Amino acid sequence: MYMGLTHAQVTLENPFNRRRVEMRALVDSGCLHVTIPCSVAKLLGFDPTEFGTLNVRLADGSERNVPRVGPIRIHYAGRWADLTALVFGDEALMGAFALEALDLSLNPTSQSITLNLTSPALGFRDGC
Repeated sequence: MYMGLTHAQVTLENPFNRRRVEMRALVDSGCLHVTIPCSVAKLLGFDPTEFGTLNVRLADGSERNVPRVGPIRIHYAGRWADLTALVFGDEALMGAFALEALDLSLNPTSQSITLNLTSPALGFRDGC
């Protein structure tokens, strides 16, 4: 059985200035946070040097202080959630906090994301 990488087309938004960026994000249930590249943080109007940092442990076991910005509104499949994002790396990641906030399930075998259609999160759909 093959388990590959799962990506999602998301829209990231700074809710204060309404700047938006549409991008493909790697869905990573082994990561807790939303992470975005510095270039995306700047496009959204954030200056990562003006925010605090968070000490995180990476997959290789090393630790690193990385900037965090927010709130960032993440939109996916008609739902949205406000989270903080770590500014790190060259690819956007949608971690476990975003999956939980949007009430989504990741199926790595089928490389798909499932919406919980009976979710109270439906009250936070776009356009409501």
